[in-house]
Amino acid sequence: MELGSLQPDTLYLSARVDDTHNYRVYGRLGSVAQTTFGVYTGKDDQGHAVKALSEDLLVDDDGSFEISLAEKR
Repeated sequence: MELGSLQPDTLYLSARVDDTHNYRVYGRLGSVAQTTFGVYTGKDDQGHAVKALSEDLLVDDDGSFEISLAEKR
């Protein structure tokens, strides 16, 4: 499924996650114009999305960040 239009100067990465596990996404923001993280659930028109832009993250002075994905309890 294509979401929006693909841009030739954008790097798209994806991974499947399982809701029975917890995940930790971490790294260091560089000098790119935009960094976006999205989690998509469901299928087609039944799905939901949660997105976080780099400006929504708590970022340390060195550019490092961490996002935790955990089972909703």
